[in-house]
Amino acid sequence: CACHTTRGGACVRVNILGAAGPGRVLKTSGTADLLRTSRKGMATRVTEADVRAMGRDAQGVRGMKLREEDEVGSCDVCHDETAILLVTDAGYGKRTQLTNFNPQGRGGIGVIGIKLTAKKGQVVAAHTGGLDDEVVLMNAPGVVIRTAVRAWCSPGHCAPGDGWKARG
Repeated sequence: CACHTTRGGACVRVNILGAAGPGRVLKTSGTADLLRTSRKGMATRVTEADVRAMGRDAQGVRGMKLREEDEVGSCDVCHDETAILLVTDAGYGKRTQLTNFNPQGRGGIGVIGIKLTAKKGQVVAAHTGGLDDEVVLMNAPGVVIRTAVRAWCSPGHCAPGDGWKARG
């Protein structure tokens, strides 16, 4: 191990504060755009070049400014020919082309990715997909739904997610 700091024989690679940890690790080209979404439906697109490289002991930089009682929900690599698929905990979903999200500086609040109400709940998943892809969703009781990305409504980035509703 090339580290100088160890804990119980394990090498410390990244310092993470509190109980938070990386929810997903993405392989990128180094020049890609990333789209982050929050549980309250906000989305921000940032260019990788705007995020500076840091040493192993660094704690990172602010990726997205969050409003009160919000948290980062998901992150994915942007490809302009794909869409972002947003799913709420009440089973609503929406598809929006990534070209609708302009790159911003890191640390911004972002734009509304999906308008949420108490009925629709909060965003639980947000991932990119092409029109020819399919998505498999499963709810808490174990109902599994397989659907084509093309079948999801695509009304624009700030519209409500009324176009698709999981049943079951």
